[in-house]
Amino acid sequence: MVSVHSDTESRTLLKQTVQDNTVRINLKWQGKHDLADFDVDRLGKLISSDMETEHTGWVIIEPRRAVKAGDTVRLRK
Repeated sequence: MVSVHSDTESRTLLKQTVQDNTVRINLKWQGKHDLADFDVDRLGKLISSDMETEHTGWVIIEPRRAVKAGDTVRLRK
């Protein structure tokens, strides 16, 4: 499982871009995984992503629903 965490750089939970309906979400997990292991598609259409460290990364999505801190994303089956 991966959990949604606040964006410490901008001090906001989610950084919504002005020009479109995309949301940047910072992610943090435990164990040996990378972003592709998680079902981020449940949150919305994946636009972009990147790993930052062995246990953190971010995604930019077009959300299908509201996303909040503490939300979890399960591993793909």
